[in-house]
Amino acid sequence: MIRSLALFAVFFLITACAAELRKGGTQLAYSDIDHPLADTAVFSAIHSSDLGQIISVDGQPTSCWARGCPSCIRVLPGDHTFGVRLTLFDGGIMSYSHGEVDVEVRDMRAQHIYSSVFVVSDGSFAISVIDEGDNVDFRQQRQLRGVNTTCGDIEF
Repeated sequence: MIRSLALFAVFFLITACAAELRKGGTQLAYSDIDHPLADTAVFSAIHSSDLGQIISVDGQPTSCWARGCPSCIRVLPGDHTFGVRLTLFDGGIMSYSHGEVDVEVRDMRAQHIYSSVFVVSDGSFAISVIDEGDNVDFRQQRQLRGVNTTCGDIEF
């Protein structure tokens, strides 16, 4: 009986923690979970078939344990630096390479989505960022679903 209660408590705590990390279709990079979504911006590390992973925001690591590193993350307006990891397969599994880069996005505005464009050259990459505007219909269509989906329908 005690073991069952302990397992239930651990499951409940893990579920509650995972729920707090996600709101409005994305992981949060701020601590006030009651902050209005209308006063946030979203950064996306997805471009075409390239799937980047956001490994840090302003020097703080993202939570990767529950669903993997996020490909979209919600931040408060202002200047932010995102650490992004990109894995490349240039012609098959034998051509695997990956890299990490920091990208700075200045003056992020509320209800704006900022998407990444990866420029790949000789196994390395750089990122440019596009401001997709305010409250656009930004639905990510990817091959991976289920626990691998870290960027759902974005709401404001």
